[in-house]
Amino acid sequence: MIRILVTGANGQLGSDLRAIAPQYRNIMFTFVDKRRLNILDTEKFEQTLQIYWPHYVINAAAYTNVEKAEDDQRTAFELNSEAVGAMAHICKKNRVRLLHISSDYVYHPDHDALITEDTPPKPKGIYARSKYHGELKILESGASSLIVRTSWLYSSFGNNFVKTMLELGKTKKEVSVIHDQVGAPTYARDLAHALVQMIQKTESEKIKWSGRIYNYANEGTVSWYDFAQLIFAKMDNSNITVLPVSSTDYPSKVPRPKNSRLSLEKTKSTWGLTIRPWQDALDDMLAEWSKPKNKSWRP
Repeated sequence: MIRILVTGANGQLGSDLRAIAPQYRNIMFTFVDKRRLNILDTEKFEQTLQIYWPHYVINAAAYTNVEKAEDDQRTAFELNSEAVGAMAHICKKNRVRLLHISSDYVYHPDHDALITEDTPPKPKGIYARSKYHGELKILESGASSLIVRTSWLYSSFGNNFVKTMLELGKTKKEVSVIHDQVGAPTYARDLAHALVQMIQKTESEKIKWSGRIYNYANEGTVSWYDFAQLIFAKMDNSNITVLPVSSTDYPSKVPRPKNSRLSLEKTKSTWGLTIRPWQDALDDMLAEWSKPKNKSWRP
């Protein structure tokens, strides 16, 4: 029986991990949210490891409000960097493998080509820098770890771009969406399955973890503008007009990457994953969200 501890259990990824957990009968999951385990409390984190003795920790806890981070640098770095570094050291001490979720924001390339894991990071803004510093602390700790960088995460749980568009579609006739930022939307449910499959393959093939970094997103690329158009089309909101706007016309304190097109070749070749197109994943998320239980139930 594989034992996995999941932090950030009530976030988008944590919620989808909880939703799929019953499908994996050979895995014992323990889910902790910030009320049960504040990751800033390093003593409590170590106690939790010693209570449940997981083989793996999936760290889905993070400070993710990129706008607010610009005015709350201390908290962003505490959660995304300092706590992560301490977590890595404690995992190493207790011989627990750490699977950490990071972000496409750490790259911020100056080119339009696919971003590989070897693309030099150029984090811009507090959120991006805090996530990158967290990665560095994991690597410096020497913990048995994997870092998975993902992009444009959305889910039937929590707050995200897809659900924002759906809400705007109820009251607005026009919606302005940026057209010159391109990437791949990532359905948190697909990412959740991928993480569990990485762990399963690690167990079956005795793969060593050594601070390796992998990209994960759904296949294909799209702009936020075209993404919004398809969301409305699939929900039969044909009366909504989506207006393309430039990044320069959309004021923001946060430097947002124009290119978030992640190369998935290393991830697919290493782990043997089949990654489906983002359009198919979106269909499943919308179908999941339309179920009555998902409008009231949250794990």
